[in-house]
Amino acid sequence: HYLDDPRPGVTASAVGLYCFNVSGSVFERTDEVVRYLLAQQVGKQGPEQSGWSVRTTSGVPIVEATAWVLRALCVPQMAGLASCEALESGARWLEDNQNTDFGWGSYKGQPSRVFTTALAMLALEECGGSSRAVANAQKWLNDAQSPGHPAWGPIPGAEPTMLHTSCSL
Repeated sequence: HYLDDPRPGVTASAVGLYCFNVSGSVFERTDEVVRYLLAQQVGKQGPEQSGWSVRTTSGVPIVEATAWVLRALCVPQMAGLASCEALESGARWLEDNQNTDFGWGSYKGQPSRVFTTALAMLALEECGGSSRAVANAQKWLNDAQSPGHPAWGPIPGAEPTMLHTSCSL
């Protein structure tokens, strides 16, 4: 978001940490990144305000950042480093921000999109979130396939793309 700022943001830090974990590589600053991510969780007063934001959202949590942080902190290598309370409230925030159609946009009430729905569903699945929310998201994704194609576009009914099909699968 800010190319002239050398400090990494929440999402970049979470994705980087997640990639190290998936590749089985040891990252010598894992503890520091986990502390940074936990410190960036927005307002721990209630489930509706316990996700993660990015610099351009003025402290308002969004689905993309919250889902990536949960995915990064839920891997077995993080056991003992990540706060269970932070993960549980982050998962509740994602569940509470699922749209009534069972998909997700960046915020509750924004049109559901394939990428954000797949990302939120994976995060909840990986961190032990509500099986009902995950099942509903799976149904939303199946119903969002492009007409006449066994593939997905950015939104239901759109022309399919490789990116959105890969995310959905």
